[in-house]
Amino acid sequence: MSQPIFASNAAPPGQSWQASLPHWHAVNDTLRGGSSSSALRILDDGAALFSGFLDTTTLGGAGFASQAYQQPLPVPLSAAKHAGLCLTVRRAAPAAGASNSPLPNQQQQQPGGGRAPVSAFVLTLRTEEPAMRPDGRRESVIAYEFRFELPAEADAPLVLHAPWHAFEPHYRGRPKPDAPPLRPQDVKACSFMARSDFGSQSGDFALRLVELATLPLKEEKPAAMHVAEQVSLVSSEASASQASHRSSATGEKAASLYSSSPPRSVLPLQDAESAARLRTEACGFTLYLLMTLLALLWLLWALLPDRALRALGVGWYPARHWAFLIPAWSAIAVLATYAMFLARNLSKQASIDDLSVLVDSHANIMPASSPASDEKNPLDIASLRETGAENHAFSGDLYALPPGVVSAHRFHFGER
Repeated sequence: MSQPIFASNAAPPGQSWQASLPHWHAVNDTLRGGSSSSALRILDDGAALFSGFLDTTTLGGAGFASQAYQQPLPVPLSAAKHAGLCLTVRRAAPAAGASNSPLPNQQQQQPGGGRAPVSAFVLTLRTEEPAMRPDGRRESVIAYEFRFELPAEADAPLVLHAPWHAFEPHYRGRPKPDAPPLRPQDVKACSFMARSDFGSQSGDFALRLVELATLPLKEEKPAAMHVAEQVSLVSSEASASQASHRSSATGEKAASLYSSSPPRSVLPLQDAESAARLRTEACGFTLYLLMTLLALLWLLWALLPDRALRALGVGWYPARHWAFLIPAWSAIAVLATYAMFLARNLSKQASIDDLSVLVDSHANIMPASSPASDEKNPLDIASLRETGAENHAFSGDLYALPPGVVSAHRFHFGER
């Protein structure tokens, strides 16, 4: 079942928004000289309100405002237990007078310099701890982003299902397709962000965060619940134009998954493992059907008389004796292959008197007899066959003995 991570009244190990509030910190474009701002506060019903002002004029079209939870989530994530994250949000009206545009007296179509109001947000997961620069700023790291957009006409809560593969890797706001896929168990931080997308949106924004929870691997859908899945940026013509411009400017793919009736839900997409398993099963079943068909054709070719094949409309086919020669030769080839491998292994097998069949490079092996000396090695089999016993006493060391030497010492074969 779903496990709340942050909610109004989250059961342990989850946390309420109120309890987690000290761990949320503003990470805005002011780090780079921008003028955007953000804040996170708790509402009367226990939900969290992510709000602020998104400016694009100071940084020439760029801008972002976010609230980051820069430590591991209270609920450990796992791809083996969870299919993704489930985020429940709701549109909220910006507070009166919340705008802090750096150019309040300049006549502009949209506060903050963008082309449209803020409607798109990003849930970001990070699996790396960013290093600190000498100036106190954090180095940029790969962020895995799930982008969603609130429809302008909707006021009911939206339940967004974000499977793991929907978190796309980005670096400094741009897609990074060569990055490794998200590993949920390595998540070290998360954040909610409003981003200008290079001038596409700006101004005051407010997002009501109701709940962030884990998405179970298998979720039952009530039969009476109307569930719709929609992958789009907007539903109106103006918003579609905005999405087209954003896509051409940034090359990003944004997805908004929501339905039309409260409480709304979205069918979770298949995770990558399930898709791979289905492809494997489909390939295996196709191969099974193909081999069955080939076996049936082979039997018809081998067993049916010529008149029956001609009656079926088959005017040409290979000579019938090949139907028996090919299997017979194949069986002989398999047996010959086994025999060749067995013979090769036997030819490569060391003699029973070779220490390589018994020891490795760390063994203590007695040195062989020296040709310049008349003294014979006490473990030399030839010496044992001549004398039937050792020529002199052992030195007291422990040696690795070949099986042939052990037999010679044990049974004293050779002439005495």
